[in-house]
Amino acid sequence: MTRWLAVAGGLVLVASGLVTIYSIVALQLLGSSFPGDVEIISYSLVISVFLFLPYSQFVRGHVIVDLFTINLSFRTRGVLDATGALLFAAFAAVIAWRMTIGGTEMFERGQTTSLLKIPYWWSFPLAVVCLSLLVAVSLYTAWQSFRGEGPR
Repeated sequence: MTRWLAVAGGLVLVASGLVTIYSIVALQLLGSSFPGDVEIISYSLVISVFLFLPYSQFVRGHVIVDLFTINLSFRTRGVLDATGALLFAAFAAVIAWRMTIGGTEMFERGQTTSLLKIPYWWSFPLAVVCLSLLVAVSLYTAWQSFRGEGPR
């Protein structure tokens, strides 16, 4: 599932790139771009980031600075990796909780983007789903690290 979300994130990112290219070409050739291009690009970039997060955690693609831990034992590094993954799960859970509240408030207030009037809350359910999956994946990778499994 994380892989499919990452593929979807890549497709959203490619679409955002195409909108950017179209916007630049239209600006150069026609003297103006279409209204709301910046809103569409900003919206899609945020969505793609959330789509990438679970897969990145699953393959342990997040940056780890191991300058001080490289010479520690395999077991100690596993415990530290597990601790980091548990902290990541906790942060993702808090962010998912707060995004649920924020998205609900934006829905109730009817907040929209300036030009296209795209409701802000539309992206929140997807972000919460991705963050919830990130919590599950982080717990899984914590378990793997604690057991000494997975990449190092």
